[in-house]
Amino acid sequence: MIAVRFLLAVVIATSLVGGFNYLVDPLQIFRPARFYEPGYPTEERLHNAGLIRSQSFDTIFMGDSIGLHLRSSEIDQRFGTRVVKLAMSGSTSREQNFVLKAALERGPKQVLWEMDDLLFADVGEVDSLPYFPADLYRMNLKGTATYLFNLETGREAFFLLLRSWNWKPISNLRNGLIRAGYLKYDKDNVDELNTFDEVLAPSAYNADKCLAAYKFYSLPENRSRLGAGYDQDVMVRIFERDVISLIRERSDVRFTIYFPPYSMVQYAAMRDLAAPAMLRTFFGFNSYVLQRLAQFANVTLFDFRDDAQMSHDLSQYGDAIHHSPATGRLLLSRMAEGRSRVDGSDPYRSIEQLKTQINAYRLPR
Repeated sequence: MIAVRFLLAVVIATSLVGGFNYLVDPLQIFRPARFYEPGYPTEERLHNAGLIRSQSFDTIFMGDSIGLHLRSSEIDQRFGTRVVKLAMSGSTSREQNFVLKAALERGPKQVLWEMDDLLFADVGEVDSLPYFPADLYRMNLKGTATYLFNLETGREAFFLLLRSWNWKPISNLRNGLIRAGYLKYDKDNVDELNTFDEVLAPSAYNADKCLAAYKFYSLPENRSRLGAGYDQDVMVRIFERDVISLIRERSDVRFTIYFPPYSMVQYAAMRDLAAPAMLRTFFGFNSYVLQRLAQFANVTLFDFRDDAQMSHDLSQYGDAIHHSPATGRLLLSRMAEGRSRVDGSDPYRSIEQLKTQINAYRLPR
């Protein structure tokens, strides 16, 4: 009898948790927020699953940490779109392919895709990645149950409801729990997710930080990091699997793909500190990629890597790779104007110009 009562209590408690989480739905998986002000977790792989279902969009912005700080409104302003930003820091092409397929089920007709050669790492299926909630995107039984019958979901839902009271003691408690890392849904404005405070730009992006990356790579224990995963045959296979297959399958979707500029410090490190084969792999792989993408009628292709104005301005980099939000907005404007578009009759031109720049470049003292 005690066991029956205990089992009944467990069923009731579980049902209450699941029902409450379904009603509030803090991640907005089932519906957009209706009776409370929404909040969003900073972690992209988590909030993307909710954004795909809660936002109204006709365009997807995909990328990694290089494009992460762009605002959806900045893209909309230049392209006349309604975009949902699904860029993920440190993401691979396999993750991006998976998220894009989930988002494309909503029927958007355009993908703006920030792409670079670091995407094409050889990783396992998304289900094998412990930090990637693949079943939440699929919304299968496992994903739905994990979300609904979860005390963490309930905790976030509870404090989102409390916040709507706008009572100062509650606000102070919530802010304290956010600072302590106990609450994750800490962003109120979807347009500000993973954006950057421009006041901090001079300290975050400057030539000293960029050149420090070269010094870091020059340490013997760090040199191997430059060439890690640089195998042209493997990268080509992954590129075909995750990018070309999607473009071919979704011929009804317009893909606008752009390659942002690394700083010249990155290329100098590849030239000076890595094995010579690394630069050959870089040139060979990217020549293949540009030629391959230029073949598709539903692809508009831009390559900014040979833009010396941006790649030589070390003051706009936080390290050797990541450019400032100001440079990101400049890239958007230039794409909207049609500048640096790859000519399908000569897709290798930008890479050949980049080769010349790398050979001639000398680090500032």
